Amino acid sequence: MGKNVIIFGATGNAGGQVLDQSLNCDGIAKVTIISRKATGIEHEKLHEVIHRDFLDFSTIEDTLTQQDICFYCLGVSQLQVKDEGDYKIITHDFTLSAAEMLLKNNPELTFCFLSGDGADPSMKSKVLFARVKGMTENSLEKQPFKQLYIFRPGYIHPVNLRRKLIFVEKIYKVLYPLMRFIIPKMVTTSDKLATSMIYVGLNGYKLNLINNRDINKLNVT
Repeated sequence: MGKNVIIFGATGNAGGQVLDQSLNCDGIAKVTIISRKATGIEHEKLHEVIHRDFLDFSTIEDTLTQQDICFYCLGVSQLQVKDEGDYKIITHDFTLSAAEMLLKNNPELTFCFLSGDGADPSMKSKVLFARVKGMTENSLEKQPFKQLYIFRPGYIHPVNLRRKLIFVEKIYKVLYPLMRFIIPKMVTTSDKLATSMIYVGLNGYKLNLINNRDINKLNVT
């Protein structure tokens, strides 16, 4: 019997691939996505919920029941949101709000969180991204999930991205072939990341903290 999964950030780089692969995965029976806008995707497995307030999920609580796995890929670049307060709300507060509501209704939940290379749980880093992602990891580790897996990829090269690239992403896309040659252990692709997240969510893994090297290793057949 397949698992029920719920995805946050399904319109993004990594989340979009998690959505596509989940819909095509025999081990997954139902896919629920929470999004601010419609994806336009139609599929017999897909249950799409449009919701705008990511600090309050009480109005859609009934859609968050009977979930086995959450793939939390919602996030924003600190280049897009430079104010620390706003970045913390999106990165930390949204995540904890979703996690707490899901746990309330699904005490046996497995939670797969997309963090990033350089996240600093000590929260002493001068880099905003590192501090807030580290804070979020700490907060999630205090929650009583059945399993928590934290993914820390390096640069994620987009595959079949549904939105337009921002300026910095266009630069990285040009540099990707060189980065893959010089620092292969620090780069991955959105489809490899999605494959790894789904595999770990369904089957578990020996590590709870999964770095870029492990993400790529999970894709070696």
